[in-house]
Amino acid sequence: MIAATRFWRFCHGVVETLVGRTLGAVFAVDEDLRIVAWNRNAEQGLGIPVSEALGRPCYEIMPAVDVGSGRPCEEGCPLIQRTTGSAWAHNRVLQAPWAGGKQTHLDCFFLKCILPTFERGNICFVGPTAAAAADSRSLVLETVEAIYPVISESVGSQEALAVFVSTLLRTTSADAGELFLLDPESHDLVLMEHQGLPTEAVREFRQSSIGDEFPDLIRRSRVPLLAAGTWPGGSPSGIPGWYLSAPLVAESRILGALCIASKQSEYDIASAVRILFPVAVQVSAYLRWAYLVGEKRQGPDRETLPRETSRLQINCLGPFEVFVDGEPIPMARFQRFKRALTLLKLLVAHRGRPLPRQALMEFLWPGSDPRRSSGNLRVVLHALRRSLEPELEAGRVSSFILSQGDLVHLDPSDRVWVDAEQFAKGVSQAAETAVDGDGERALTEYRRVASLYRGEYMGEERYSDWCSLERTHLKEVYLNMRRQMASILAESGDVAGAIDSCRAALGVDQGREEIHRQLVGLLWEAGRRDEALRQYEACRKILRDEIGVEPSQETEALRRTMIAQVPRR
Repeated sequence: MIAATRFWRFCHGVVETLVGRTLGAVFAVDEDLRIVAWNRNAEQGLGIPVSEALGRPCYEIMPAVDVGSGRPCEEGCPLIQRTTGSAWAHNRVLQAPWAGGKQTHLDCFFLKCILPTFERGNICFVGPTAAAAADSRSLVLETVEAIYPVISESVGSQEALAVFVSTLLRTTSADAGELFLLDPESHDLVLMEHQGLPTEAVREFRQSSIGDEFPDLIRRSRVPLLAAGTWPGGSPSGIPGWYLSAPLVAESRILGALCIASKQSEYDIASAVRILFPVAVQVSAYLRWAYLVGEKRQGPDRETLPRETSRLQINCLGPFEVFVDGEPIPMARFQRFKRALTLLKLLVAHRGRPLPRQALMEFLWPGSDPRRSSGNLRVVLHALRRSLEPELEAGRVSSFILSQGDLVHLDPSDRVWVDAEQFAKGVSQAAETAVDGDGERALTEYRRVASLYRGEYMGEERYSDWCSLERTHLKEVYLNMRRQMASILAESGDVAGAIDSCRAALGVDQGREEIHRQLVGLLWEAGRRDEALRQYEACRKILRDEIGVEPSQETEALRRTMIAQVPRR
């Protein structure tokens, strides 16, 4: 339990400085959720002064309901349930009174950390789920997208570490970034990558704000270290600064730390933590093999990693199919544990974004007792691993389904091939080639990836919300690709090929007026005038019957142009 007086003395200064750029209220709680620090945004948003908040459980002074489960927030709080495991950041959406008592959706984000007093603390950020929160989520996705190619392709280790740090600097707006690794033999803390402010300046700031305990804290801590201090060379009153260190952990071993530093007094710690958490998980996955075998004292090298012969292929465009080393896995293998197949689909849909066990439990067994769900999840995970790797020996780490503390994810490396990912990547590359003016090469790539689109994404999960957005997105990618192919073909003189491309698009979604219009124009250009007019009539009927609208002015203008050119009899 936190010593409330010492923690309050520190946190009062922390939260007051955070107010400027952090969305919503910031407060700190002990392990029993009793408030030990309360900032001005909390006072304004919740209408409760510090004197009334201190010492009381947060769920008493802020009665909230979890939007996902509909239950009181304390029933599902990971701090109370003790279900956070190794996850040091957690996010929920709550409904609670805000700014005058109006019920509002609030983003509740807490950080388990070590403070400069070297005590454990829990700092909570709460505020309306508005544009700022959406911007933060967008930055998280941007960061994951930037580092994903590095961990999934054959990139040199030092180059990869540089990408991790440079991406963090860009997306967190930090002034310096550092990546430390623990030597597997001597356990010395080695600085592998540093970018931004001069190394000496950051070292001096770290020393003044944290002290000589920094290496030891990294070696034994599984939660971040959050420090506030004064930058050297500042004004007499000092330039407030921040140092945030995230642990890198794999297979219950601490590998090092990923750190950022800022000279900005109004630094957005909440957004930085949101970004740092998934990146630390990804970097840990990148490093895990090298440290399990301990082959390099100065960090991992892809050439020294153990080579795995197994390769997993997953098709989720159209019928869901799984292959290991080219051999199909019968879906009947999942009959006994059908949730194992659902779990695999979830992990595929979230590849690159590790999922907390609690989120998986809530999805697979909504409303069930957490302890029973936890046991069920262990059984389903075991069944899934054995379904993919029947020869997996007891105690051996799975090649494909990875666990890191509280997080579960699918191997992000190029040993796992997913058709949806390859489709989206191929379309993007072909589009860039087309922009560069190489239409022929673009068409070759378009034709290759078009064969991957065998049907809707996760077709068997037609009524599942968790994959509906990606299904819609990939269908749009396919339709736009077909339109682009038709344009390139028509420009090269292959009007028949362009017509076929439009028909292929309408076979996926016949309600697309812009594709009907493109097809009508191509048919007219090819001299197939009766067919063009019939296509227009088909378009009008589909729009009326299925959508309840009339053709647009643009489509009607095309029809009038065609009618005007028809010879009078």
